[in-house]
Amino acid sequence: MRQRTIKLRVDVKTMGMQMPPIATLLITPFKKVKKTKVLKYCPKCQDQIPKYHQEYTCPQCNTKYSSWAKLIRKTKGGKVITRKKYTEKDKDVIANVYMMDKVKFSVFADATVTEYGVVIKDQVSGSNLKKLLVASKALNKVIIVTYYDVYEKVIAILTTTVTGRIILRQIVPKNLLQEKDTMKFDTEDISKEDIEETKALIKIIPTAGDEQLTTDDYRTIGLDEMEEEEQKVIQLEHLLAKLKGKKKGKKKEIVVKQ
Repeated sequence: MRQRTIKLRVDVKTMGMQMPPIATLLITPFKKVKKTKVLKYCPKCQDQIPKYHQEYTCPQCNTKYSSWAKLIRKTKGGKVITRKKYTEKDKDVIANVYMMDKVKFSVFADATVTEYGVVIKDQVSGSNLKKLLVASKALNKVIIVTYYDVYEKVIAILTTTVTGRIILRQIVPKNLLQEKDTMKFDTEDISKEDIEETKALIKIIPTAGDEQLTTDDYRTIGLDEMEEEEQKVIQLEHLLAKLKGKKKGKKKEIVVKQ
């Protein structure tokens, strides 16, 4: 999905007339994944960036490389990026379980690649959007939104995240989906016994904190350099704005003298 405004309507006709849209929404991403700027160097020369033409060729030693994976990856600041291998393919992985109060978790962004936040355009949209969410949460209804976006039909579910953020979760069309048999959970099938057993279980689950919601893998290498660059850009923009303001002030003085 791309950022755009969509109008939600109930696809029925009254007296032969199509009902007007019940809400106008702006679909917009609410998270950004940080990525370091990566440069690929010749493993032999270390400081030379190979040129690509069907294969990578070092301009200094003339060594050829068939793939970028054979080059050394460095950040703009010269830090070597190495990826630590934590698990093997096709083998079971141990996953730790933690818990955190919803209020504490609400400070974190929890979107995936295929989830977009929405912004209402007016009061009526907000009121009708709330009704759709009430239907979703209190009346056990699935709210499906479909529209054509350039070349493709978008099919999405209007719902909320764990923190209560309103989102459109894009799904794969039924006729394009190769579904795997996975478990499902029926929230209507929760008994008092289930609740009491669950209370006993969560007592032994450790509480999650910042450590469980941050990473220390290769993707973090060079992020400090990006933050320093951003600060320099902000400082430069501030300086240019001040200089521009001074120039405008001088022009005003000239006009007064005339």
